Parts: sequence; structure tokens; C-alpha cells
Amino acid sequence: MNVAQKIANKKFFINGCYVNYGPKAYDWVYITSKKYIYKLEEGISKNGSLRWTYIPKSLFENIIVDFQDNSVYFGNIKASPIRKKCLYNCN
Repeated sequence: MNVAQKIANKKFFINGCYVNYGPKAYDWVYITSKKYIYKLEEGISKNGSLRWTYIPKSLFENIIVDFQDNSVYFGNIKASPIRKKCLYNCN
């Protein structure tokens, strides 16, 4: 049975979405339905799967996923309250 036959006449809930944020091949993040964020890394793991790095959603002031508009909005990055510096790969 092919994929088209497996999904025909069935309803599926969206469990997440991919966002392409830049021009490079690995400029992708995956956002789960619970707004967990994973950044695609270059290369593959030892078992042959794609490599992903978790980015805590708490780094952002807010995240808005709008499926009607097909968009994801990431709010400002929160600064560390102690050191007043960025918490994750900030330039």
C-alpha cells in the first residue's frame, strides 16, 4: 500500500510545522503543536537520522502559530535576568 492509499479519506491532526528561516540548506526549525522548537543541524547522526538541537521556547517572549495565515511569529528573545545577556546563540 502506498502513502496516498494510507492517507486517503482520513483526517489527521497537525502535530507541528517546519519553518525555513534562511537561504542555506539547514536553515530550518521544526515547531511541535506544543511549541517545542528544534533547529536542524548539518549532517546526520550515527544511526542515520537527521540531527536536531532543542531550543527552549522560554527564550522567546511569545510564539504565535497561525495556521490560517500559514505563519509562525517568534517574539523578542528574553535576556537573562542575572547577566542581562542572551541565552542562546545570539549575535
